[in-house]
Amino acid sequence: MASHNITVIFSAYNEEVSIDSVVLLARRYADRVIVVADNTDGKAPAFSNL
Repeated sequence: MASHNITVIFSAYNEEVSIDSVVLLARRYADRVIVVADNTDGKAPAFSNL
């Protein structure tokens, strides 16, 4: 059986309130989740360490 390597990439703009749950849900289906902070107000590091 072939092995799949799935990566999900999200663009986030001031989404520190809801991004945690979105990333955790995506990790159920993907091997890697990347969040790109798109011109955010500086709180990106708070949610980028999941």
